[in-house]
Amino acid sequence: AMTTSDLQDGMQELESGQEKDYNACHQADVGTVVVKVSTPSKKCCSCRCCCACCLIFVIVLIILAFVLRIVVLNYFTGVGMNSFLLLNTTQTRAYMGAGLTMSNITYNIFWPGCGTVSSMTDFSSGCGDLCYSAELMEDMQAFNAQHPGLLVSFPSRSQSGVEPVNLTAWWLPAAPSGSGHLPPRIVLQHGFKSNSNFYREMLASYMLRSLGFSVLVNNFRDHGYSDESSQEIDQWADSYVYDVLGAWDYAVNDPDGLLGGSLPSALVGAMGFSKGAMVIAAAFGLEGNVPAAWLDAPPFRPETVFSHRARRIISEMGFGFLADSLVPTVWANMEEEAKSRGVDLNRYLPENTLPQGPETQRPVHVTGNTDDRTVPNIGDNSQIDKFLQLMGAHKSKYNVSSHLSAGSCNGEAHCADHLRDFEAYRSRLCVFWKSAFHLDGFQCPP
Repeated sequence: AMTTSDLQDGMQELESGQEKDYNACHQADVGTVVVKVSTPSKKCCSCRCCCACCLIFVIVLIILAFVLRIVVLNYFTGVGMNSFLLLNTTQTRAYMGAGLTMSNITYNIFWPGCGTVSSMTDFSSGCGDLCYSAELMEDMQAFNAQHPGLLVSFPSRSQSGVEPVNLTAWWLPAAPSGSGHLPPRIVLQHGFKSNSNFYREMLASYMLRSLGFSVLVNNFRDHGYSDESSQEIDQWADSYVYDVLGAWDYAVNDPDGLLGGSLPSALVGAMGFSKGAMVIAAAFGLEGNVPAAWLDAPPFRPETVFSHRARRIISEMGFGFLADSLVPTVWANMEEEAKSRGVDLNRYLPENTLPQGPETQRPVHVTGNTDDRTVPNIGDNSQIDKFLQLMGAHKSKYNVSSHLSAGSCNGEAHCADHLRDFEAYRSRLCVFWKSAFHLDGFQCPP
């Protein structure tokens, strides 16, 4: 039988935390009472503590990952805004100095391999020899000096929901032919972070003029000599389409009498580089009277250019594993920011406007470079292939030709083939425009 002393001893051991079992039995004449008291094991307590710590650790990791993603997302959204949407006037208004004319522009702008030159003798150093010769630069300089152009201004084409802006372009006439007929005209459109005075546009203008075509080198709103818009961001597939169409209207109608007179619309084509080529393609679908278009390295959508570059930069920074989740979100943020400023970056995409064109099988030439790091032209994301597929689905509307090259010009593979392979590019241009304008007696270089 358990005594009072035994029970007190058991309770003292229980309070001291020792691991024991206590049984108490009290028997009486009417029965037997058994009492058992026990405590949890140290092993069980340890397990519970470990589980709690792990749970807290996981929660902390989730919070840190969430915070880190927000920080990284905000960082790359800021980078995207600065590099893709916000206008940098040191680029968009570059080479606009007072006194810059066709007679001296060749040796006052940037050229791959040579940098920004300040004298024709700079080319004599051989800085461009791996891609182009000093002789080519001398020929271009001599032609421009002999056949100067002038700056002309005109409004963007009127369109509901599009802010009207006054644009200014270089009018660069072809050398007089002596035929008594006005030569065909081509509206030439610059690309991203560029303007009429960059080497791509100046070289292409010389190339076309040397073939006998007059050129109107247009500046988008907020670029070059053109006026500012109220949005003050890069508008991609939005209002720029009506800048191009305003330039084309001016080239056709010559309302100021500065171009030598009006021309039939069938003799005024359009050509563009990079973003300018994308905008030309979109305008080509909206304006069925433009007879032909030449597209050099056009992106199919604005998002393509951004995503291609963003993924490369993120990977180079060591965050490549985040690219699939980051890039689409950053792009969506930028689209929303543009919309808050009244700009729809995808308003007039070529994939939406080209199917609207007339069934007249108008000629289009698309060209690009497989080494281009700005506009991809290889693999499933090939931009040339996307344009060919789109227009190939509308064979009654477009007669499409293409050329894909490889190689760079002193490290530059984006829209530089006409500099890297001047004669071959010039020959293809001539054959295309001769056919597009139905110039039967026109002679092209071999």
